[in-house]
Amino acid sequence: TDFRNELERSFPTMPGAPELLADLDLAGWRLAIGTSAPQGNLKTALRLLPEAGRLQATVCGDEVVRGKPDPEVFLLAAELLGVAPARALALLKALPLELCSGFQTHLEADLRSLRALGATVDFVPAGTGDTGPVASPPHEA
Repeated sequence: TDFRNELERSFPTMPGAPELLADLDLAGWRLAIGTSAPQGNLKTALRLLPEAGRLQATVCGDEVVRGKPDPEVFLLAAELLGVAPARALALLKALPLELCSGFQTHLEADLRSLRALGATVDFVPAGTGDTGPVASPPHEA
């Protein structure tokens, strides 16, 4: 598709994202990416993401019955990681204000859904890419 071709030409790696994934992985966090994007877009992004090998799970919009604003993508990612949603940290992309008009409703819906599940939510400054990491803390001994 045109979108995947654009990804190939200019992959929008979020500044600091590869380092964040590496640091979380080295600290023992289990990592997943959950996105509403179709599987083809996710596969393209994962092929281009430098630290994709650190992920233990991925979930895309094709794998769930209910898309956003339903939290099914996040619930499935937590399930695949073997962690309760209330023990998960969801990192969402924080878009520059001038880009938010079309995304604000989705962002607010994600926040409501994740907070209702008891997940901790934080933001990573980002461009317009559609993937965001989901992580769970290391097991306590």
